[in-house]
Amino acid sequence: MNNIEVCERLMDYWTDEKGIRRPKFHAQIKGQPGYWGCGQTRSDAIGELMRNHPGKFGINIENLGKLPR
Repeated sequence: MNNIEVCERLMDYWTDEKGIRRPKFHAQIKGQPGYWGCGQTRSDAIGELMRNHPGKFGINIENLGKLPR
């Protein structure tokens, strides 16, 4: 099992539509700092981590192209 750590990134911000600076979040596999992702929310950071390193989570991501409605 992979434990994921999530934190706010110091001095790393994004600006929302109202011009307010918001912190970015960083997610990494505990004890393996080379496996990480970041995003505007905790969920974005975890999703980016999983998209960048699917093999570490035992998932396979397939590009299916366009699906019919």
